[in-house]
Parts: sequence; structure tokens; C-alpha cells
Amino acid sequence: MARFGEINAQYFDDAGDPLGSGKLYFYDTGTTTPKNTYSDINFTIPNPNPVILTAAGRQPNIFFDGVAKAILADKNDVQILVRDPVGETGTNFGDPWVATKIYSTNAVVIGTDGVYYRSLSAGNQNNNPTTTSGFWSLLYSVQWNAGISYQEGSVVTYDGEQFQSLTNNNVNNNPSTSPANWVLLSFAWISTAEYALNQNAVGTDGVLYTSQQAANTGNDPTDPANRPTYWVGTSADAATSAAAAAVSAAAALVSENAAELAETNAETAQAAAEAAQAAAETAETNAETAETNSAASAAASAASAVAAATSETNAATSAADAAATYDQFDDRYLGVKASDPATDNDGNPLVTGALYFSSTTNTMRVYNGSGWQDTASITTSVSLSQISDFPSQTGQSGKFLTTNGSVPSWDQVQTDPTKATLSQTFAQDQQVSISLSSSINSGVPVVSIAKEIPQTGFTNNNWDVSGTNYEFQDYATATTLTPSNASADGTFTLGTGAFTSDNINMVIEGNGGKAVLTATDGSYKLITNFNNTNAIASGDWTMVALQQSADGVTLAGYQVITQSNTDAVPAMTSNTAPAGYVASSSSVYGTGFEPWKAFDNGLGQWYTSNGATTGWIQIEFPQEITIYKYYITSEYFTSAPNTWQLLYGSTSNPTTVGDSQSGVTWSSYQEKVFVLTTPVTGRFFRINITLNNGSTLAGFRELKYFDQTTANNYIDNEYLPAISPQIDTTFWLDINSMTPTETLNDGEVYYALSADNRATWSVVKSLYGTRNIAKNNAGTWQYNTNTTYGSETWVNATINNEYDAISESMEAAIGATEGYAVETATNTGTSFSFTSFSPSCYGFRIGSNGTKIYSLSSQNDSVHQSTMTTAWDISTASYDSVSFSVASQELTPVSIDFKSDGTEFYVVGVASDTVYQYSLSTAWDLSSASYSSKSFSISSQELNPYALRFSSDGTKMYVLGLSNQRIFEYDLSIAWDVSTASYNNASFPVNNLGNNTGYSIEFNYNGTILLVGTNDSSKKIFKFYLTTAWDITSAVNSFEESPTLVVTAIYDLQFNQDGTTLFINDFFNLEDWTIETTPYLNQMNAAQLQGTIDSDQISLNNELNLATILYTTDGTGYPPLADGAGINYDANSLWQGVIIGTDVNWDFPSSTTTRVTALIAGNYKVRIM
Repeated sequence: MARFGEINAQYFDDAGDPLGSGKLYFYDTGTTTPKNTYSDINFTIPNPNPVILTAAGRQPNIFFDGVAKAILADKNDVQILVRDPVGETGTNFGDPWVATKIYSTNAVVIGTDGVYYRSLSAGNQNNNPTTTSGFWSLLYSVQWNAGISYQEGSVVTYDGEQFQSLTNNNVNNNPSTSPANWVLLSFAWISTAEYALNQNAVGTDGVLYTSQQAANTGNDPTDPANRPTYWVGTSADAATSAAAAAVSAAAALVSENAAELAETNAETAQAAAEAAQAAAETAETNAETAETNSAASAAASAASAVAAATSETNAATSAADAAATYDQFDDRYLGVKASDPATDNDGNPLVTGALYFSSTTNTMRVYNGSGWQDTASITTSVSLSQISDFPSQTGQSGKFLTTNGSVPSWDQVQTDPTKATLSQTFAQDQQVSISLSSSINSGVPVVSIAKEIPQTGFTNNNWDVSGTNYEFQDYATATTLTPSNASADGTFTLGTGAFTSDNINMVIEGNGGKAVLTATDGSYKLITNFNNTNAIASGDWTMVALQQSADGVTLAGYQVITQSNTDAVPAMTSNTAPAGYVASSSSVYGTGFEPWKAFDNGLGQWYTSNGATTGWIQIEFPQEITIYKYYITSEYFTSAPNTWQLLYGSTSNPTTVGDSQSGVTWSSYQEKVFVLTTPVTGRFFRINITLNNGSTLAGFRELKYFDQTTANNYIDNEYLPAISPQIDTTFWLDINSMTPTETLNDGEVYYALSADNRATWSVVKSLYGTRNIAKNNAGTWQYNTNTTYGSETWVNATINNEYDAISESMEAAIGATEGYAVETATNTGTSFSFTSFSPSCYGFRIGSNGTKIYSLSSQNDSVHQSTMTTAWDISTASYDSVSFSVASQELTPVSIDFKSDGTEFYVVGVASDTVYQYSLSTAWDLSSASYSSKSFSISSQELNPYALRFSSDGTKMYVLGLSNQRIFEYDLSIAWDVSTASYNNASFPVNNLGNNTGYSIEFNYNGTILLVGTNDSSKKIFKFYLTTAWDITSAVNSFEESPTLVVTAIYDLQFNQDGTTLFINDFFNLEDWTIETTPYLNQMNAAQLQGTIDSDQISLNNELNLATILYTTDGTGYPPLADGAGINYDANSLWQGVIIGTDVNWDFPSSTTTRVTALIAGNYKVRIM
């Protein structure tokens, strides 16, 4: 059960005034089906729905089962907020104890000490299991502790397995080596497993059983025939309760409406019976008899009403039977009337013996078959015992009197036609026979079956671009459009107005055709033929700046391919001249026949060595080139190639085949042209000859290559949104991640989210949360220009539409700093040299106030101190001639870090693979340093450490090594005391950074950003977002990266406190780099989309949309391509009706049995009526 809200909770409106006479509505979670609540813990006093707040806005007691959807409204039913779900959302076995939750007997929780406790009583609320006695008993500890005294039955975890104590006062007995004190638990019963005496297992009914036999195999503990010979249940009460709850849940699923109807009918019957009773008190003997029958029926109806109202799962609810019973009574007693009725209350003919009470004469009147008359007065009374054929009343409480036409008897109102229910997990083809509570002697039963549709962790609901499902802004004007040519390039003519420069490269579509606008005069390049050259009416053509296909969404535009007829290789004068061109071959016949002779404009010739009838000749270009054809000119026809391949690639040994030829014969001095089916792009091109035409060597006079160039023409300098289809998130609980698919090429892709049917668009960043960037304000589209994240200053869009508001928001709000934007790093040209005093410097740190630099020399094994007269300005730095040797501990130190207050520093090196701790008696004064005699070896994780960092509170330590290319995380039980460190089994790989090797690491001030510096040919810094601060396992598996930095090396790096200046140590010097301070707050890239999405940041309503915004500054480059985003989410399970013959089959083998067969494995609920 759950109590809603705090005791005497008070509600207020937006003005801060008490929400007097406000309303609380309750529904089943995720639905609009009303849910019953009660004012007492035993569920005997129903609340109204809605529950009305007091004049002070306070709520009364509200209890209900399970979870619910709650809606708060004011007294005029204006909705204020919705919370779904509320209530008992955390009552699973072993959830943390909550003071406000009401626990039942045998409920199991985890106390604040990490130990499991079992509730000893019902209604257990606000009794802390760790401090309050009499309400809880110790169940088991999460991990066995040698110092804890365990009692018989306690359960612990040791070495990944669970054990149960066999004795009381069980102290310091290792569970894995003390069989007299502990027994291994195998929780889920397995039919093929062999269980020892006293070994435990959990049956399929959820009950914990204890084996009563040795070598106990194949005996299902849930089968009563196997108890107690083989098994004894240790949680029988809990199992019985669980089974009853499952059956009740299934019955409630299909019978709630029937229960409510039955209750209404029963209440109506009761009211009518009470009226009959009042009238019959003054009537004659026949009336007294009617009173008796009415009273009995009223008692039965009242009992049914109470049962139906107080226990939905146990109520016997049959609307049809209850209505029929009431109708019979209603046809005989017609109630109070002023005159004789001509028909019964249903408009049907009167039956003989019908009664009504006359309000005119105050008498009871009876219908004799032809007319009405007053009932006769009888002066003597008759008791029921004097009626010879009246059946005994003993044991018949709550029943009514009926007859089969000759013999009277007692019967009970049948309000629930259910014969049986079942909730079970079925294996494929499993058949289950269900016994009915009573036989069905005519017809066949009504069988309803529902199956569970799991909704957890789906990844197939996404925003994949299918080719037509994304929406774009249409720039077409309200006029006609006429193409000049239906099947070739031409010119568009507008009925009114003209094209603008912004329209160039947009795609125009209509009348079956499609073309790209290339100039403001209407010139176009045809993509798809138009049906004709007729004018296209206004509204029948579109003009968009984006295009979509099955590959994704990209910028609109076109390409112009130019094929050259000039040799791409200039006349060569040696194998390496002109510069940038290199000719080579497999062999050479001799001087004068070198490979460059084939590229000297026809003056010489190339041949393989004598006897080599196969071989190759290759040309290397200065950069990649696209070849569409090549020429070969023979000299002697017998040595010319007969069979060969054109190979190409980006390395000096190309293997990709661009062309194959065979059976080619020649005349002497003959030129032949070979056009490639598909142009190929590479830097190295090789003719690989595998057969000549009969000579003892192979070769030719001349080889020419011809290239083609592609000119791209795409829309640039515009942020262009494409809006996804909408996804219904009604049943979603949480978004685990969103993974976009994109190829940036020469552009950028940004994203925005809407969870309110596209009324508002937002971005999310891990450091700051959600920020609204565009919204529809009562029909006016606006965008946010405030330069503080989380704040809002709204400006109307230049053009009042959704697309322009999003587009303009991308350029707005550029004045605030996000920091650590390594992709914007720019070298200032300033440096500070370590060479003279700290040679071979691998590591450095700048003190927290920005005035001290500490450099670590691996050559003289010392730390050196320098001072900056202006904080964080290395141009003002000078060496203090202060140093401290660490040679007694480490002979090759490589990394250093400081405690945040400057009173401790730490060094790690590759000679000892150990972190050493040093103290400074005066903060930040290296001359006051001394070894603290504290150290910690990291050799079990890394033998070549290169980077060392601590968390800002000193409780975490991180080491990056070259051997494993992983960052290892350590816990310090005492902050900043390295001797208390322990490896916590957390690590993060940095070998996924392309071809780059991680050398250095850095965190931002709050541990939500991890930066990794690399030291290969590409000097880059990679930025990862951590969804949990200082937890490297929470790093999002995507990253942002800096450009290749023009620096000698990156051996260590550090940012200033706000992340706007980057310092890099290149082994000789300290350099500084500025970081972009205006990163466009309204922009969210792929890494931010993937790294920060969660339901507590993006509110889940019923609609979710994604806006993908594409941008490039270079319309002649290759445009970005975005293919939507996949979503991983959790949701409530759904129940839906089965398909007979596909999901299940059922039959009716006997009047007391129904049989169900699962054709597909799954969880099913069955109800039989």
C-alpha cells in the first residue's frame, strides 16, 4: 500500500496562496481509468474521486494500492500539475528503506548500513531498521563481514555467492570454508541441479525452499507432492500472498467495470427494498411476506454492495446476473405511485401479484390479473416457521429466497461469472489445463487472454531518415513557376517576384520534376525530368534548402564534374622531378630505360629487366587525384602488355583494382585509350603487367593519366533545420541514451529536442542541463538571446515560423563561456622555456592561484619552482632557483599533481611505477617540501605510467599508462593520503582515439569533463563528457577533439580555472593557447546529445521530436550528412489481447476444464467465464 503525500500536506497556487477547495484526481498509472483511494490504512473507508482539499489547501489521509497517476487542479478544475507514477514505486525486494513508506509483514529493505532487514509487522512506517527494535529483523548483509555476529537464517554474499547461516552467534567463520556454520544458496531452482541437505533454492513461485534430502534432483519445490519429503518452504506466507496477488491482478484487469456496474445495481436494489420494507410495516399479511422477501433480498444486495466497494479483487461482480435479479424484483414491486400503473417499471405488461404503495391512500395495492385492489387486512400474525414449505434459514445468511416453480429454496446473488484465472510465464508450445470453480453445462466458456509486451531497452524506435519522413522549411512563394525545358537544364520563370541570392542551390520540385536553382535569373540544373513545360500553379511546387534520401539529410546543391584532356603528370626529368612526383618500377632494363622515361612526354621508354616478362610501373602524385582514363603507347608490339591491372590507393603499395585488361594486342608505336567504368581517387597509381605479347621483357613508350575535378555548389552560412517524425513517449520511464549518426565532412551538425509537440525547442549540456532556445509564444515564434545558461531573453524571429526561430537561435546567445572547448584552441605564440633548469620536462602543474609553475625534470629527477608576476600569464614567468629532488624515491619522474591547497604534492615515474607523496610546510613553497614516507604502487595495473591526477576533493586518483592505454581509477579512504589508495576496478580505454596515443590527462573543475592529450604525429586533445562526476566509467563513448595543434609534443596539459586558457608542456617549453569564449550556447552537438539525455532533463510527455540543424561555411566543400538518432529507453510493459492461432490456442475438453497452449513463449493472463 502507499500513502500519498506527507501527513497534512498543504498545496499552494502560483501566487503562493493556499489552494483552498482544490482537487486531487487519481487514475491508474498511464491511463484515464479512475483509481480508488481510501482514508484509512485498512482500505475500508473510500475517498471521493476527486479528493477535495480543505479551505487551507490541506489534504486528508490518502491511501491506495501500488502506483497511481495524480492530477492536481484548482476548485474550478483548472489543471495545475500531473505526477505519474506516484505511490509505492520502490517496494521491490531489497529496495532502500524509506521513512514515509508503509511496509507489510515480510517486506525486505536495505538499511542505511547496507544490511538487509525483514519487516516483522504490517503498517510498518517510519521505523528505521538500523536503530528501531521490534519492527525489523536482520535478514542478511550485502557482503560477509568477519566482525558481524550472524544469527541462524541470515544470508550473506561472499566471493560472488550467497550463503545462509546454520547457527546463531556465527562470528568469523568464513562461509566458503565453514560448512558447519554456512550453507551455499542456489537461488533459482534448476531441474537438473543436485541440491545438498539444507541447501536453498527459490521456486518459480518466488518462495525460498530448503532441501530435506541429499542428492535432491528433479523434484520441483513448488509441487505440493514434493513437500515436505524433499523441500520445506521458508516463505510460505509470502508465496501465498504473491500467488493471491497475481490472481487478483489478473481478475482486476478484466472485471473492474463489471464490479462498478454491479455495485450500482446492488445499491439501487437495496434502496428499493428499504422502501418496500417501510411501506410493508403497516400492511396486511401479504405485505409482511413481501417485506420478508424484500428484506432478504436487500440484505443480499447490501452485502454484495459492501463486498464490491471494499475489495475489487475479491468482489463477486456479475453485472448481467445482478441486473436480472433486480429486474425480477422490480417487475413485482413497483415502488411508490400516486395512481394505479398500467405497466411495470420497464414498460412491460403487469404480472399477477405485482405490488405498489399508493401515496394517495397510504395503502399497499396488489394486481390480481385484471385490476388493482387494496391488500386485505389480517388481524393475526403468522411466523415463517408456520409456513410448512418455507426452507430452513439456518446457515443461509445473505441469501435470497427463490423457487424453481414448485419448491422454494435459498440462493445467492451471483455477481462474478469468473470460473478461473491464471497469470503465468509460458514456454513455447507449453500446454496448461485450468480447473474451473464450477462446471459449465451448456455452451462454451468465454476465455479472455492478454499477453505482456515488454517495453524496456528498445533501440528500434529512432529518428532514422528514410528518404521522405523529415520536414523542411518551404521557401516557395505564392506564385506560378514555369520551367523552360522539361528534360534538360533550363530557366524557371516566376509569375510574380524574383529569386534571391539566398535561394541559389535550393531544390525546386513540382509537376513530376526536380531541379537545383543555380542563379537568381532562374537558371537550373535538372535532376529529374518535369512532365512538361506548363506553368506550375501556386502551392503545387516547393523550394527547400535541404535534401533527404535513405542515406540521410544533407544540404541542397549540386556538383559540376570537369574532365581534363591534359596529361595529369608533367614531363618528368628524373624519377623524382618535378618535385612531388615520384616514378618507380619493379625492375629496369638498364640506364636510359628508367620508369620516369614513360612520363617524359614521349621522348624515352621504360622496360623491365631482360627475362622479366611481368612487372609494374608506378607514379606517385603530390596529393590525391581522381583519374577517369589513361593512355598507353607501345614501342615494340611484342613487349607491350597483354594482360594487366590498374591498381590505386593512398599508400606506396596500392592494392585496389581500378581497371583490368586482358588479350590486348598492339602494333608498334600504337596509342590506346582506356576509360574507367568508375573514376578512382588515390595518390599512387600502378600498372601491374601479368602477361606481355611474347617478348623477353615488358614495357612501353609512354603512359598518360587524365584527371577529373568536382566543383561542389551547396548552400552555405545558413543553419538549416530538418524536423523528425514524432515519437509517442506516453509509456516511457527514462531515456538512457540518444546516438546520432552523422558525417560532418566540411560542415557541422547540431541538434535540438522538443517534448511538447514542437511548441518549445531545447538543447541540453552536461554541465548545465536544459536550455530553451526557441518557442511559440501564442502564435509568435521567438528565440533565446540570453548569454547566461538557464536564463531566457526572448526576441521575435525575423520571419514568424518555427524553422527561422531555430535557425536564428543557432546564431544567438554567443556571449557566455562554456570553457574547455578544445576544438577552438588557438596558439598565442607565448612560451616559457624549461631547458636551462628543468631539462627533459615531462610533467608540470600551475598552482591554483595561477602564480606558481612546478616543472618536473626526468633528467635531474627534481621539481623546479617558477613564479608568474601576473596570474596565468606565462610571459611574466621566471625561475625562482628553487628545486626539490625526488631521486631517493624515483629516478625517472614523469608526472606531478598538487593538493588543492598547495600543502601536498605527488609524483609518479616509470622507474618504480609508484606514486610518492610529499608535504609542504608552507603552502605552494617548494623550499619547505619533504618526503611524507607515503606511497602507493600501481604496478598491478600499469608498468609505464605517464600521467597522474587527483579529484578536487582528494578521494580519487587517476593514472594513465602507455602499456595498456587505459586510465585507472583509485579510491582514497582518507582524502589526499596516497597510502590509503586502492584500485576500485574502474578504468577507461584511450586506445580508441584513431591512431593517437594518450600521454596526458586533465579534468575540469567539477569532474564532468575528461581531457586526454595525445603525442603522435597528430597532436590533439580529446574531450569526453562524464555523466557522473569523477566516474571515468560514465564517460560518453563519443568525444570532441581539437584540431591538430602546431606543437612539438603534448607531454602534459592544464587549463586555467574557467577553462578559457590551455597550457601545454612540449618537453622543452610551456606554451599557452586561448580557448573560444563564445561557443554558441544555443547549439548542441552529437557528443552533447549522446552524453546528457535523461528523463530528469528532458520531460517525457506524449510527444518527442528531434531537430537536426546542418551548417557549412564552405559551399564548395563536401556538405555534412545526418541520418537521425537511435534511442535507447525504458518504459512500462504493455498488455494487449492475444491473436488466437498466432499467440495461443485454447480448447474446452470438459465442463470443468479449459486448456491453453502457448504458440509463442511469453507472459500471459487468462480469465475464464
